[in-house]
Amino acid sequence: MNTRFSFRHSALAIAISLGLTLSAAASAEAFKFETHMLPDMLLIEPMDRAALDSSVELIIKGPNDSITRTGFRAGEPIEVGLRGLTDGTYRYELQLMRTPGRASLRTGGTAKISGATVDGASGVFTIVDGRLVDSELAETPRAKSALKPGQSALPASGSLSSDADNPGRAVVVANDQVVLGSQCVGQDCSNGESFGFDTIRLKENNLRIRFFDTSNSASFPTVDWQLTANDSTNGGANKFSIDDLDSGRTPFTIEASAPSHSLYVDDGGRMGLGTSTPVVEMHMVNGDTPTVRLDQNGSSGFMPQVWDVAGNETNFFVRDASNGSRLPFKIRPSSPTDALVLEPAGTRLGNLTTFSANVGMGVNTADHQLQVRGDGTVTPVKIEETSDTNLIREMLLLSNNGGSTIQFALSRLSLGSTP
Repeated sequence: MNTRFSFRHSALAIAISLGLTLSAAASAEAFKFETHMLPDMLLIEPMDRAALDSSVELIIKGPNDSITRTGFRAGEPIEVGLRGLTDGTYRYELQLMRTPGRASLRTGGTAKISGATVDGASGVFTIVDGRLVDSELAETPRAKSALKPGQSALPASGSLSSDADNPGRAVVVANDQVVLGSQCVGQDCSNGESFGFDTIRLKENNLRIRFFDTSNSASFPTVDWQLTANDSTNGGANKFSIDDLDSGRTPFTIEASAPSHSLYVDDGGRMGLGTSTPVVEMHMVNGDTPTVRLDQNGSSGFMPQVWDVAGNETNFFVRDASNGSRLPFKIRPSSPTDALVLEPAGTRLGNLTTFSANVGMGVNTADHQLQVRGDGTVTPVKIEETSDTNLIREMLLLSNNGGSTIQFALSRLSLGSTP
């Protein structure tokens, strides 16, 4: 496709012409990409050398919480076809999986990239009747108010007054202003607006409130912020956002139709996720397996790895989502207290100080590296090999720099027993 080729060729030319290099201890904060929405394809171009040399993953979330994840190797075209997608709004985000240079080892190593982020590779698109909505389509203006520039509505008579000198200029109030009633601001406000309980109403097709800080001293904060209601492009997102205008970032967003109490902070500082009555510092409520995901995406130079911590009526578990969704750790409901206790080294137990980490099963303070305790029933330890192949196997090995022994001790005599 000629359009696609020209985009890719130009991006490579820009990266090469810039002559950007990345040292082994690079500390770039942002990898630059550029997104192109073609009629049947989402195409993302790397715009600097670091981005071009990075492996990435494109995540697309669509209607009914459908999610697709597609990985791309360094230098591979980042493109996804849009044909056959279900009608609805989609969000996409590009994540770094492996950045230039050798990935750091966690032991004794430091990250190659400190807090790396991706610029220009996230957004929203909409499919209607199986086709991509044109984001460049201009919105048809609504009918304007009967008010003209420089005119104001007089509530008593409804007649209009104007600035006879210059009807087009703004009205400047040099003193404090008090409005005993409601106020409408925007191109679509009408004479005789019905406010209901609204005190201030913003009314037009692009709604923004900007906080423009004019501080000019180096010791005073100057960042500009903005409250944004909905995207201004065709097919954009219905959402409410807080924008950091100076850095071009949006740290907080709420999408339309988000469930009630998606985020709730009560008067005790407790956070509820899906509940308005949190009872601990962070309380998550969901009807099917509440889950916390820990997603290391490679943006700091370490290998990507995803873990899930979740629980339901069958077990509490840790899931290795990066390796076949294996469950290496489970806890069943109604497990007894002290079913598994890890005792740190240096713990004082009576006259004994442990010098290595101990594991207790059924015991709160283990005084051996592995201690199993029962509560009145049998306390078996079973070592089982489940292979169907009938072979003699080594099932227990006692290894020591010297002799090895097994001791059998009677901890307590009961009636009728003999030592």
